[in-house]
Amino acid sequence: MRLLLLGAAALAGLAAAARADEAAMPRFLEFRDGSVLRLMVVDEEWKINVVRPDGQVEPAVVRLSALEKLTLMPEPVFERKRVLFEIIKRLGADRFPEREEAQEKLLKMGSAVRPELEAALEVFTDLEVRVRLERILTKLPPPSGGPPARPGGAFDYFVGRETLRGDAGEGSLAVKIDGQTRRLSRKDIRTMSVRVPEPTAPEPAGLRRLEPRDFPPGCMEESFETAPTGRRLVIGENIEKLFVSKGFTLSTSVRTSYVSVNDFTVQGKSRGLSAATHQPLFQGEITIRFCRPGNEHAPAGVSHFGLWIAHVMPRGTAMAAYDLQGRELGRIETTRDGHEFLGVQSSVPIHSIKIIPNLQIDPDFTLDDFIYLMPRAIEAAHPEKFLAQFEDGERVFCDDVSFGPQEVRLHGLPAGLPDRIRPTAALVRVAAPDRGRSERGPPAGVFVELRDGSVIFGSDPGRPGAPVFARRPQVLREKDNIVGLWSSELPRTVWPSKVALPAVWDVEKKTWQPISDVTFQEEAVAWTVAGKRRARSYFEMAPLLLRPPTSEPSVGSWRLRTALGEEIVLGNGVPVLRGTLSRGLEAIWGDGTLKVPAAELVSVFRVVKEE
Repeated sequence: MRLLLLGAAALAGLAAAARADEAAMPRFLEFRDGSVLRLMVVDEEWKINVVRPDGQVEPAVVRLSALEKLTLMPEPVFERKRVLFEIIKRLGADRFPEREEAQEKLLKMGSAVRPELEAALEVFTDLEVRVRLERILTKLPPPSGGPPARPGGAFDYFVGRETLRGDAGEGSLAVKIDGQTRRLSRKDIRTMSVRVPEPTAPEPAGLRRLEPRDFPPGCMEESFETAPTGRRLVIGENIEKLFVSKGFTLSTSVRTSYVSVNDFTVQGKSRGLSAATHQPLFQGEITIRFCRPGNEHAPAGVSHFGLWIAHVMPRGTAMAAYDLQGRELGRIETTRDGHEFLGVQSSVPIHSIKIIPNLQIDPDFTLDDFIYLMPRAIEAAHPEKFLAQFEDGERVFCDDVSFGPQEVRLHGLPAGLPDRIRPTAALVRVAAPDRGRSERGPPAGVFVELRDGSVIFGSDPGRPGAPVFARRPQVLREKDNIVGLWSSELPRTVWPSKVALPAVWDVEKKTWQPISDVTFQEEAVAWTVAGKRRARSYFEMAPLLLRPPTSEPSVGSWRLRTALGEEIVLGNGVPVLRGTLSRGLEAIWGDGTLKVPAAELVSVFRVVKEE
C-alpha cells in the first residue's frame, strides 16, 4: 500500500509538472531598456489592488492568461497614491468646506502630483471631482518646467475584458528559458502583451518651435513651383515621389488618392503653387518622410524643419514629428487664422512629419515652402548598445552580436538573461551602437555605384591622384562595372530615366547633359561635350551616370551600411556572415570576402516591404 501511495504521489508530481509546463504561454515582454523578447511566461494568479471609478481602492485577483496587456510602473508606489486619492475623493464631499480644503491641499502639493491628478481624470466619474481636478490642473505648471506628463503614468494597467488601474505589488513574472524558470521584476519589465508592443515613447526630445528667422544658413527649400529637373509642375500631378532627390517623399492618409500640386496661394515665401491631397482636395493627413537624397529606401532624419500652411484656424491643425521608430517626439498646433508658418527643431533626428487636421475645427489645408537642413542617414541605433531586430517583432539591445554559419547570437541581454541564439534567416536588422556617429557627417571623398547596386566610397589620398577605394582598389579600371560616380560635395540626385547616356549633371543649368568618351584618368574624370574635351577632379565631380542603374532594391535582399556612407548589396539569399560586431565583420560579397572593421560598421539589414 505504501508503495502504491508513493507511486501515486510520484505520478501526481509528474502530472503537476506537466500542468506547470502547459501553463507557460508565449508573451511579448518589453524591458525597461526598450528590448522586446517573446518568452514563455508562467500563468499565475496575481493579487492586486485596483482603483474603482469612485476612487475606492479594493483588492482583486487577475490571471495573467486573461490579460491582453499588462503595464507596470517601475516600482510599487501605491501607498503614497492611496493617501493622495483619499484627498481627491474629498473633492466630491457633501460639505463645501471639505471640498475647498481638499482642493487647497492638492494645489499646495504642486506640480509633482500632476501625473497622478491627470490619471485621476481617467478614473473618477463624479462631476464635482472632475471639475475641480481640471481647475487644479490649469493652475499647476508642468513638472520641472517641462512638457505636461502623459495621463495614465500613475498606475499599473491590466487590460483584459475590462481595463483595471491599480497596483500589482511585487509584480514579478516567472519565465521559462532553456528549461529553467527565472523571475523578472517590475524593475526589468515595462509591459507584457499578447501582440508585439508599440515602441514606447522616448523621454522628451527637446522639440522646440521655430520661426523662419531661426533656421541656420544652408538649408534646403522646396516651393513646389518646379520639379528638381527645372520642369514647371502641372496642377493635379502626383508629386509623392518627385522630390526623392531632395531627400523627402509625401503621402496622404486618403488611400484612394495621392499628394498633388494645386493653385491655392499660401502667403509664405513663394506664393505660387502648393501641395495637398488631390481628391478630396485639401483633405486627410499628409506625411512627409525623409530619406537620403536620391535613395528613397535609405531612411534619413533632419534636425530642423518648417513649412507654410493655409487656410487654418487656431488649434485647427497640428504638425507632429516622429523618430525612426515611429515614436512621437512632439507636436505644435496652428495659432492663428489664415496662413501660418510651422517650424520645429529636435535634438533627436526627425524621420517623418505628419500634418494632422482637427476635424471638429478645420478639416482642410494645403502646404508650401518647405525649409529643412539636408537629411542625413539615420539608423535605429542605441548610443552604446547593439540592436537586433527580428521578423517576429523581437527587438533586443545587447552588449554584442556574433554570427555563425547560419545563426546569430546575442550577448549581454537585459535583466541578466542568457545569450539568445536565433537563425540568421529570422533577422531583419542588426545595428552597431551610435556612439556619436549620427552627429558626424560622412568624410569627404568620392562615391561609385556598381552594377549590383552597391555604393562604395573612395577617400582622398592626401596628394594629387585618384581616390582610394578600400573595398575595390581597382574599381576605376573596371569601367564596365560602374553605373555612376559622384563627389560627396555634390550628392547624388535621382538618376534620370529618359536621357541619352552617358550624362553628367550640370549644376548651373540644373539639368542632365549628354556626354561621350568618358575616361577615368590619374587625377580627374574627362569627357567630351559639344565637341570639346572637359575634365574635372574626382573630388569636385557632379553626378555622372554611365549606364542605366539597377532597379529598386528587391524585397528580401540584404545590405550592409558603413559609416563612410557606403551601402553594399550582399544578395537576395541569407548572407554568409562571420565575426563579432564589436571586433569586425566578414561577409561574402560577390566572388570575394568583404571585411568591415567594427569602427566602420553601421548596420546589416534586409529590405522589407513598407506598409
